[in-house]
Amino acid sequence: MPLTIFKRLVLGNIAILFLVMLLGGTVSYKLLELQKLSREIVSKNQESLLIGERLLDEFSLLIQMDEKYFVVKDQDYLNGFYNHKAQIEKELSRYADLIENQQQKISYDSVLETFQNYTHWFQTTADSTEMNFDYDLLASERAPFVPEIRNHIKNIIIQSRQIVNKKTEVSSSLTQQIFMMTVATTLLTIMVGMFITVLNTRSIVTSVDRIQHKTHKIAKGYFEEIKTFKGPKELQDLSENFNSMCRQ
Repeated sequence: MPLTIFKRLVLGNIAILFLVMLLGGTVSYKLLELQKLSREIVSKNQESLLIGERLLDEFSLLIQMDEKYFVVKDQDYLNGFYNHKAQIEKELSRYADLIENQQQKISYDSVLETFQNYTHWFQTTADSTEMNFDYDLLASERAPFVPEIRNHIKNIIIQSRQIVNKKTEVSSSLTQQIFMMTVATTLLTIMVGMFITVLNTRSIVTSVDRIQHKTHKIAKGYFEEIKTFKGPKELQDLSENFNSMCRQ
């Protein structure tokens, strides 16, 4: 059954709207992914990177307190050591909540284990050492801990930076995809809209032209019937009315 002009226009508009909604939904999904990724980079991965840098600074200050305490045996340096120790443990606890992959977990466990071994050595040595201690011996006992802890902290920084760089690349790729999809959506909507408009208009104009041509003939006295044609229902009904008039 042929469609009316109204139904043709409505269906054409529905097809365009469906296309826009489909592509718009895809773009919106990509935008949500981009937003989530950006939040992770800012609130999670950048924070991991900053924690690693703060850990390095705090550990350097901790070592200074260690060395100064064993040189002068001043209680202030001992208190300073434990203050920096508490700050490092606090930063490590924050970092544990931001871990995303197995490599970060391994680095975290390595830092924590080595740091605990070092602080245990310091506490044991500080409690048992008298004023006549051998500083070179203490330095040699401390020596293995320092570079190992620093290397593990540097691994945390490197891994955090790699994650930030990787997610930044993904973010750039998503931005490019969203731009391309937006352009494609606009162009495709225009093309489909033009196609549907041309299709409907051509069907209507062609039918009207045939009826108009037949009207001129009828006006001159040629009462030939209009042959059946494909077109909107209103125009087909009109052609049937012309044919009925011609027969009469």
